[in-house]
Amino acid sequence: MNKLRTLIPTIQRLKLIVFTVLFTAISIAGQVNAIDKDFFSGNDILFYDPTCAYTGGNTTLDGNGIKEKIWNFLHSEGLDDIQTAGVMGNMDAESGYVPTRHQSTGDVYANGGSGNAWGLVQWDGGRRYTSPDKGVLGKLKKDHSELVKYTDIQFDWARNKGAQAKIPQTDLDALLSFELTYLVQESKSRPVTAHGYGDAGNEWNTMKLQKNIEDATVFWHNNFEVSSDSAAQVISNRGGKAKDIYTQFAGKTTTTNGSSSGSSSGSSATPSAAGTPPVIFIDPGHGGAIAPYTDPQSGLMTAESPNAPESADVLDVSNRVKTSLEADGYKVVLARTTNDQQVKFRDRANAAASNGASIGVSIHTTPGDVNEAWPQRLGAYREYGSHKDTFTEKDTAQKSEMFANIFAKTRTASEGHSVTTDPGNVRQKASFSRADLKSKGNIALIELWSPKVPWVYNEIGQDKGTAISDPLKQKYADGITKGIEESVPYTKKDQCGNAPAVGGDFDKTLLGYAWPKYKGLTIDATDLYTSEVIHRKDKDRYIGGNAHPGIDCGGFVTNIIINSGFDKNYNYGGSMSKGAGNTTNQAQWASKNWQTLGKGGSFDTATLHKGDVAISGHHTFVYVGKVDGFDSNRASASLDERAPMAGKESLIDSDFTWYRKK
Repeated sequence: MNKLRTLIPTIQRLKLIVFTVLFTAISIAGQVNAIDKDFFSGNDILFYDPTCAYTGGNTTLDGNGIKEKIWNFLHSEGLDDIQTAGVMGNMDAESGYVPTRHQSTGDVYANGGSGNAWGLVQWDGGRRYTSPDKGVLGKLKKDHSELVKYTDIQFDWARNKGAQAKIPQTDLDALLSFELTYLVQESKSRPVTAHGYGDAGNEWNTMKLQKNIEDATVFWHNNFEVSSDSAAQVISNRGGKAKDIYTQFAGKTTTTNGSSSGSSSGSSATPSAAGTPPVIFIDPGHGGAIAPYTDPQSGLMTAESPNAPESADVLDVSNRVKTSLEADGYKVVLARTTNDQQVKFRDRANAAASNGASIGVSIHTTPGDVNEAWPQRLGAYREYGSHKDTFTEKDTAQKSEMFANIFAKTRTASEGHSVTTDPGNVRQKASFSRADLKSKGNIALIELWSPKVPWVYNEIGQDKGTAISDPLKQKYADGITKGIEESVPYTKKDQCGNAPAVGGDFDKTLLGYAWPKYKGLTIDATDLYTSEVIHRKDKDRYIGGNAHPGIDCGGFVTNIIINSGFDKNYNYGGSMSKGAGNTTNQAQWASKNWQTLGKGGSFDTATLHKGDVAISGHHTFVYVGKVDGFDSNRASASLDERAPMAGKESLIDSDFTWYRKK
């Protein structure tokens, strides 16, 4: 029941309380406007609006009942049928799928301990709340009496027998959506402590490695739940419930109108709820070797080879694409996350379908000058002996052809060489009818077995022996990312379904671009800053640095201000052809376009806002305020010697002039 874990950052516990308060408060007429907006803006609740309903998660959950809604939500976050069943088997044992389940009565402000577990997975201890004189709930109780009252109402609902029926269905869905979103975020922040099930860097990604129900159930129990159940009880009770859920829902995607479709055919490529981020399925080719086997559904014989170093190269490229797309709000699912992971073609295709992917993208490299973006086409086939499988889905083929043409255009612009779609499947025929292949034809199996998911299969010529160089990896990733963005456009929405507010992604960008602790003189930048700034394909964008491009105070400030959406015009829009440059250029731009606050020490620094910029003749840094997980209220870098990180500059240094966006 998660009694001893305290891994969740304070801000996420804050969001659990505040968002619960939000959807409760909103349902109480005439009370909403009493809420202190400054509390939300000061605590990283970036899109709070008392006039709109809570939408911290996907409140238009797909499904007719709570089990269906949970099943579909977990699928949308990247788990397959087996993994979803493993989570839900544990959830059934913990709460019986009741989001308001409260283990026992008691003061909501009590400091954890036995009997206070709450919610779908029975969060307890510090992961649920803190004592009245400490932590976020203590501050809430002390300073915001209206919010506390609403919080008490919510927990009264949870404590009363039969209370679930008293809660409006919209509020129950809001609570369910929040708890599921919270669960996923929590799991992605948790390390792997249960041994013997692999380690993909965090608990959530490692759950995706589990390939049978028993492993999925036991891993989730041992790493996430950690109850007092014996090993035998986990397998028989939780495992039995997981098998029941699997039998009920495996192979289906269920919608709110009661219709369902088999996952072998896939779900609609259209997102299930308005404003829901599209799911992008990325298939890094190859992986762990798989001996020849017969696919039972088609009768075709196939195998998989590790094909090093291609396997590692395409996983690297896929992760770069994933990072860029997730920064833009897309949901991205990878077919594999490690180089030794064994994933069959059918399983990859089914995973794309069960996740409701809007597009599937395969990434490969190949010897020679073969730069291709291959679509699914009617009549394309693979055959083995008397068995032949042919692609027949007209609508999917039309979308795939359109997407492939977009990819050919974006990749050509990014990579600097011609990328074609192989009209007539000539090159594909040569590739998929090689002597070493058992089942021959003119289409990739993953495309053939994805009749409802439009697919683009990418090949790029190797420029470094049998590998591709780092610069080519970035060009390849940039072209594919742009192709996805043009094929499946998406604009992030805020809680009320609006386009993002200015600066809405500032904290997320900060945590991606800058080390959260001061690390001293090091040019080692974060992966996201390296990918989005240092390896940026737009050569007109100012990134600063001499010997080490991008390692620069002005380059860092320019790119965090622009890329976060805080002010896309900062420093002449970052365009060197329009005047973007070092601190001198930035001071000139800021003095004309932003408000000048004054010299350091000439005003109260307690009045500084997130995004305020300090500039002297030789240095610049940005005020970031209080950001959970970040050790300073300012961030900076230094020319050729210090990558972006938590800063130590003085806020009252009179050499600096402070500027603020108007």
